[in-house]
Formats: sequence, structure tokens, C-alpha cells
Amino acid sequence: MSVLSVVGCSTAPGPSDGGSQCTVLGTWQGTYTCDALAGWPVSWQFNDDGGAVLSQGWPPATEVPQQWTVSAQVLTFSELSNPGCADAATYEVSLDGGCGTIGFARQSDSCAVRAQCINGLTLERP
Repeated sequence: MSVLSVVGCSTAPGPSDGGSQCTVLGTWQGTYTCDALAGWPVSWQFNDDGGAVLSQGWPPATEVPQQWTVSAQVLTFSELSNPGCADAATYEVSLDGGCGTIGFARQSDSCAVRAQCINGLTLERP
């Protein structure tokens, strides 16, 4: 199981029971603000088996299957079906105290468009 394990986070998915414990598990949604995909809807589903799916665009959305892990506040993920972005990417993850918003800050990502669109991205739980 790959769960964000930093101060303010726990293994419980979704909003906590009044504390500030959060996890990346579950679905996050928002809108891209990067030049390449500005205005496109985006949804990122993190599963407890280490799999994830990034869905972008309008239905039928483009789905990008991924593998992911988290260590401290660093999310590492790789895309399973995108040869142009095959290298693993790492992003610092921040979760708000209410567990409803997640943000991403690039540490390393060799895929230029992905880096432009994920860096600074903020998503919310539906």
C-alpha cells in the first residue's frame, strides 16, 4: 500500500475524523491551468495497490495508467502506456488540513508537457 506518510497524514482515505490526518488515496479532480491543456478537466485516482489513473479531457477522457509510491512528502509515479514520458517523475505533495485539496510541486520530471501541467496543479476531492 502506498500512502502518504508525513506529519498530518495517515492511512485512512479521505477526510479525517476531525484531525489533520490525510492521504493521497482516492479521487482528486480539477482543471489544468498549463498552456498546453488550459481548461481541460483532470481527474487523478490513486489506488491502494500502487496503481493510479490520470484522466484528462472531456468524455471520453484520455486515461493514463500509472504506478505510484510516496515516501515522506514525495510522490513518485511512472506512466505505463506513454513511451514519450516513460521516466519516473517526482513531485512534492501538499495536502490541506481539511484533507480536501492536494497540490503538486515538481522535483524531477523529464516529460516537458507533463511537468508543465502537473507542477503547481491543485486538485480537490469530489
